[in-house]
Amino acid sequence: MEQKQNTENKENQYDNLLGAMAYVGPLFILTMVARPKSKFCLFHARQSVVLFAISIFTMFVLLVINFLGSILILPLFALYVISIYRAYMSEMWAIPIVSDFAKMIDVEKILGKAGASMNGISGMVESVAQQREDNGKEEVEEVDAAKPPEAK
Repeated sequence: MEQKQNTENKENQYDNLLGAMAYVGPLFILTMVARPKSKFCLFHARQSVVLFAISIFTMFVLLVINFLGSILILPLFALYVISIYRAYMSEMWAIPIVSDFAKMIDVEKILGKAGASMNGISGMVESVAQQREDNGKEEVEEVDAAKPPEAK
């Protein structure tokens, strides 16, 4: 029971870290790939996709109209900082307007067939653990087969 809680706690911390990381530039892709079944991670990754698109647009405006872009970049930066903090604190804070667009993003469609068939990093870790466990059983069987038959 305690080990299960320990595992869940580590998984929650991992999700918190990935949720916060999603807001760092295009790292939302890593979050989507690493934890495609985590509602928490996908929630923050989707919002980050929209924020990233707004950032690109703002950078373009900054290049075209320097003053207007400067005015837009400060609140955007503040929004990123708040989002990182709230994701790290395990909150599913829906950013007004941004979250409405984020809900329309279909992660499986973005990732394609690989995303649909992939279990994320946690699935790969479980697979490696299973392989190690299977290899350990095979070694035991080989040792048992090598023992000489006992005399009756």
